[in-house]
Amino acid sequence: MNKISSKDQLRWVILLLTIAVILPTICLLWFMTQAVKNERLAVRQKLIDTYKQQLEQISQGCDSSYKSLAERFIRDIEQSEKKTGKPPIRLITNLVSIFSGRHSLIVYDANGQVEFPKFEKADIESEVDSEELSEVWNVEFVTKDYETAAKLYGEVAESTQDNIVKCKAIVSKARCLAKKEQYSEAIETCKYLFNAFSTTSIERNVFVLPPAIVINNNIRLIELYIKTSQDYDDLTDGLLTAIGNSHWPLSIREFGLEKLKTFTENGKTIKNESRQAQYHHVHGEIKAERQSISVAEKHPNTSLFGRWKANTIQRIKMPETTYVLFFEDEVRKYVLVNPPDILFGYTNVFKEDSFICKFKDNAGDYFGRHDKQMPAAKPILSAPMGDTFPEWSVELYMKDANIFDDTASKQVAIYTWTGVLVVLLILSSGAIAAQVIGRQIKLNRLKNDFIATVTHELKTPLSSMRVLVDTLLDGNYESEQTTSEYLHLIAKENERLSRLVDNFLTFSRMERNRQAFDIVKTDPAQIAKAAAEAVQTKFNRGNCRFDINIEQSLPDIPADKDAMVTVLVNLLDNAYKYSYDDKKVELKVYAEDSSVCFSVSDNGIGIFRRAMKKIFSRFYQVDRSLTRRAEGTGLGLSIVKFIVDAHKGTIDVVSKPDKGSTFTVKLSKTN
Repeated sequence: MNKISSKDQLRWVILLLTIAVILPTICLLWFMTQAVKNERLAVRQKLIDTYKQQLEQISQGCDSSYKSLAERFIRDIEQSEKKTGKPPIRLITNLVSIFSGRHSLIVYDANGQVEFPKFEKADIESEVDSEELSEVWNVEFVTKDYETAAKLYGEVAESTQDNIVKCKAIVSKARCLAKKEQYSEAIETCKYLFNAFSTTSIERNVFVLPPAIVINNNIRLIELYIKTSQDYDDLTDGLLTAIGNSHWPLSIREFGLEKLKTFTENGKTIKNESRQAQYHHVHGEIKAERQSISVAEKHPNTSLFGRWKANTIQRIKMPETTYVLFFEDEVRKYVLVNPPDILFGYTNVFKEDSFICKFKDNAGDYFGRHDKQMPAAKPILSAPMGDTFPEWSVELYMKDANIFDDTASKQVAIYTWTGVLVVLLILSSGAIAAQVIGRQIKLNRLKNDFIATVTHELKTPLSSMRVLVDTLLDGNYESEQTTSEYLHLIAKENERLSRLVDNFLTFSRMERNRQAFDIVKTDPAQIAKAAAEAVQTKFNRGNCRFDINIEQSLPDIPADKDAMVTVLVNLLDNAYKYSYDDKKVELKVYAEDSSVCFSVSDNGIGIFRRAMKKIFSRFYQVDRSLTRRAEGTGLGLSIVKFIVDAHKGTIDVVSKPDKGSTFTVKLSKTN
């Protein structure tokens, strides 16, 4: 009944302990999961708040930039008109230069008609606009008599009073000399043209000579220098300066720039850095002006822009994507073409490897620094643009969907590892507690069994002695021999009781670690003989063969004689109790290396391998049913182990089931 109750008790304790461990672990895991989730949400919200502020700054910055641009432009125009009284066309060039030539401008007058750019077309190659030149032109191009044509062009240049005809005749003469491969004369003729109409430089020629003549004469002079392998860098610089004159017709400037591009490999051979910058600037101006002409041709009046609110940027329908900024003053209306490029400068606050910043225009189309990178996902943030950008918005997309997790990963890792360590600590503590409680419960069960065994073991000799004493006191005996037998029985039970009490006292001292041993040099043979004498009477009864083998001349060993006798008596007593009816017990004492060995062998029931490690535990009994029949408390071998360990010796067991056991105690000679 006690055994079943002990198991039930252990089961309930384990159940409660499991609940005490698992419940906090589950709660901790739940809290940890929530903490990780909240941390991710907190990081996400923090980043979104930060990026939202940056998007708002982009919107405000773009709005204020374009408003100030329009205000500054109008202010400069008003100041210039007050000084000159004329439309400040030169301001167009200044405005374009602010944006590195990437923008173009259209100016409408008070009537809503295009004032700038001018739709002028110039004929670059036509030179036959007088009777004098037409006759010579036939000689050059029809009869191809270049030498005669050169002479005739020279005569026309000397005889005519018209400067335009004179210039064209000189240019044509140089052309004919070049065709005759008279390069030196041709070069001198080209130089003569510039020297005849200017005493300074080409820059002055633009006020005297027609632009087409200046451009053609410069180009021909450069070609002649190339054929004669002369350095023409100064000439390309002069040509670049001439092309940069914004008052010339666009077609002439484009023609000159295209020629210059072939001479300088897109400006790379221009040695002067300032000239390189000027080249790119002029190229941008011409491109912007061409674009402004395209828009002006499409919108020759303000019928479209008149419906717009001033100082706004919108997209207009053109073959290419085109945006315009519309603003006005009291007299004119202005359209700045393709101004949104400046918006990209505000998106640099975002890391390009993590985000894509896109602008959504009034037509619902997207554009940005990387137009091809358009994520399919929705934007994480979107902010409306300012008043300058009606129906516009700026949107932020993530390249990496895990950016929030990556940002929160460090704190999440701290939470995770902390939670894992706490869970492991709880589980470890629970396992240790379960182990300790399990051992304690098992020990309590063994102690309960021990108490029951002790009660039985003490009660048996006491009951026997009481019956024998009562019999003697009542005089119920037949002879003195019977009296002697009863007294021997009483002595036997008393001896048995004494051994039990000695074991209990030894166990008690073991429990309190207060067992003291009187270790002195002792003869091993005396220990063995004393133990044999103590069990001789018991072994002589019944069918038991007891052999004692003690080597001669054994060395003395440091030992407590009485304690070692107790060791051997317990081993011999177990050998007797756990042997079959035909008992064979042997006690051997012999020297081995530097030790003296005490060996007790029997032919008893033996010990199973799995029980070998437990037999020296307190209260442990291999077979309790057998213990009841053979008498025992489960303390004998634990006392043996305790005493042997106190002597710094060892005890070995060799056993096979149903073939007996051999216990060997080794004590060092020098211990």
